[in-house]
Amino acid sequence: MEQIPGVLLSAMQIMGIAINPVDISCLEHPLNMGAYNVVTNEMALCVDNAKSQNVALDRVVRHELIHAIHQRYRLGYKTLIPEPRFTHEVKKELPSEEVLTVLSIYDSKLFPQELEARLLEKTLSNDEIAALGVASQIFYNASQP
Repeated sequence: MEQIPGVLLSAMQIMGIAINPVDISCLEHPLNMGAYNVVTNEMALCVDNAKSQNVALDRVVRHELIHAIHQRYRLGYKTLIPEPRFTHEVKKELPSEEVLTVLSIYDSKLFPQELEARLLEKTLSNDEIAALGVASQIFYNASQP
């Protein structure tokens, strides 16, 4: 996939994440641009949906990598960014309409991590997300019995 920067592809390779270019959720939900499946360690990329929404594919990959990073650090429903900084950054960086959409669509346990993924996809570079992904994989491997 030539649209995905090499640094993100390298991080995905280190994290063992496979790309699933066609996912049923892409067809069922035209606004869905991607998903990370924790069980299969696959990232679905809804390329056509992202194009129709004028969203760059590297942004979708950054977002889904944040979800994979959440899983690697075994955060449960917590965020990487501690409170009260997390709330401050969300208020500062995300439009209120986007926050309200997340709050209305996602389960209350899941929306903090969804908001964080949206925040970090916009505020961190490809290199920074890739570095976080590699670090999370190192942590994950070291914490295995």
